[in-house]
Amino acid sequence: MKSNRKIYAYAISLPSILVALTGCPSNPTSTGGEVYNWKTMNPPRENALGKEIYRDGVVGEQIISAEPANIERSGSISSLSKEDYRQASAQLEATIVKLSADINASHVKSEKITANDWQITQIKKFINELPVDRAFVYQCLSAKENKFELESKAGGGVSLDATKTEIAKNLGIEAAKVEIKSNPDKPDKLEVTISNPNICISYKSARFIDDNDYITGSLSDKHVDITGDDNKYSTTFTLEPGQKSNWRTPQFIGREPAHKPLYRLMAVKNETSLKTSLAVCRQDKGTGGNGYTCTEIEDDGYGNWDRPYHIDTFSYGEKKYKVVYLNIKAKLKDGKVLVKSAQLQYPQYLLVIK
Repeated sequence: MKSNRKIYAYAISLPSILVALTGCPSNPTSTGGEVYNWKTMNPPRENALGKEIYRDGVVGEQIISAEPANIERSGSISSLSKEDYRQASAQLEATIVKLSADINASHVKSEKITANDWQITQIKKFINELPVDRAFVYQCLSAKENKFELESKAGGGVSLDATKTEIAKNLGIEAAKVEIKSNPDKPDKLEVTISNPNICISYKSARFIDDNDYITGSLSDKHVDITGDDNKYSTTFTLEPGQKSNWRTPQFIGREPAHKPLYRLMAVKNETSLKTSLAVCRQDKGTGGNGYTCTEIEDDGYGNWDRPYHIDTFSYGEKKYKVVYLNIKAKLKDGKVLVKSAQLQYPQYLLVIK
């Protein structure tokens, strides 16, 4: 269900680790043997976080947002076991050897990568609808910088730019991330530096599973009605610009979060066009303040709201996630929003890390 929301900048108040998806290879990439809790990505690929992993071990398209604001990184991987470190180093060395052969060169040596030269990145925030029962890359193990030497079998006749392009192409990265130096006295010897911490060497996968069991029935089938402020029992109401509905909150299985979110509808008039629109406002209960933020939801172009809207996704417990939808039937008439019905649905899911 596509949200088609746009941010309405309305509020009342009392790491260079991942770049946008550029330079990624278009063909799926196979994954190989396991590194204990880590799996080897063979060959490594850039910007793998959030990409789907199919049953046959192929890494596919993006199914989870991995924008910089949604990920975190650790600059040192002291928590990595010695065997994990050994396996990751061996995998990187094997990649370099294969890369050398692919570009008609021989691998001479690599500069040893210490534990502090590695880093782990992972998705820390999920903001979209969740792809249930679909495996995706959740964590990546990457080298901050990798240096090695090659000996070109073509002699000194191949330009450095051409070699740089070939290396970048084979790794599926931008050529700007590859630096090559040669000694004029030994033009066939090449010193290669890859400064790209986004190349996933090994990874952990995860998937979301249904967590909606409830003593009186599945939580995914339940809802709460949003009611008008003038009559808290009325599910049919009118909002003039500036008017708001009552606050409503989802139901939870197990312990509820201390700052569980509340939602309300509000009619908003655009100061430029003077057109009235509809927004969903969110507040965290228990924060001790009255601040909230509102996001405008788009109509069908004719002043009607008559479909489900995804309005929120958040974590509230140990790997538990709630997805909130607004199912609404409303229309704009004479500068007012006439709400026939508005309901919150709030299925929840459990994140399982492989």
